Amino acid sequence: PNLTTIDQLVTSLNIPDDTADNVTTLFVAQNETEATPLPLFTCTNDSNFLADLTIPDGTLIEPGTPFTKSWQIQNNGTCQWDTSYQLQPRANTDLFQPAPAPTIPETPPGAPLDLTVQLIAPTQSGQYQASWQLTDPTGEPIGVPLTILVNIAAPTPETPPTVPAPTYGRITGFINYPNGTYTDLEIFILNVNTGFYHQYTTTADWGSYWQEVDPGTYVIFGRVAGDSTQAVAYTNAVACGLTPNCTDHTLRQITVEAGDVFTGLNLADWQVNGATLPWP
Repeated sequence: PNLTTIDQLVTSLNIPDDTADNVTTLFVAQNETEATPLPLFTCTNDSNFLADLTIPDGTLIEPGTPFTKSWQIQNNGTCQWDTSYQLQPRANTDLFQPAPAPTIPETPPGAPLDLTVQLIAPTQSGQYQASWQLTDPTGEPIGVPLTILVNIAAPTPETPPTVPAPTYGRITGFINYPNGTYTDLEIFILNVNTGFYHQYTTTADWGSYWQEVDPGTYVIFGRVAGDSTQAVAYTNAVACGLTPNCTDHTLRQITVEAGDVFTGLNLADWQVNGATLPWP
């Protein structure tokens, strides 16, 4: 209505002049208000799914692995797509910690468009599905959702480090000194197969000895430093218990395999004949 029509209407209602002015002003204000126009499309939006370019459905992925998912679609409508269009999260996308969605380039009707998102696989094993949706500038979905369906592998258990099998054995025993008199000793551990000696000198405070040896057969004997007449050995008499009935004072052979540990090979027989021992 124009102002003349409004004045005639107010007059017919017998409204006081001061109130009539306000009513006229109200009608004019409402009449002059312009509504914000909504976006209007003179074209249609539609899309056609073409292919999964990466990560086909059911792909097995290791937990926590970054990966790229790409789809290819086609502009199947009559509108040209541009940066006002968006690829929006639709369902469960937070499970994959997605990077910001890609910007939509200008895509004319009929043209294909590759869409790619950067994702990180969940850390727990199982099957996971999520989807994204292309939308127009008003937020309306276009075409079908773009989905991902993956299987997350069970974490590989840590393999404990392999401990190599020993390649040597060990022999050990006590040292018994004659009449409780402690002295320095030369100890010899002889591999009777190879003729190789392990040899070292003890001090008077040693109460035992030990030696790592290669597999083989060994005899153990010793002497007061530099004096073969004062000899001591591990003999059959020691193995017997050194009782009065234990009279075999010959060296007792010990066969050692890799990983063997022999204890109780005591240097305790001081009645051994030093002249018969295989000194080096």
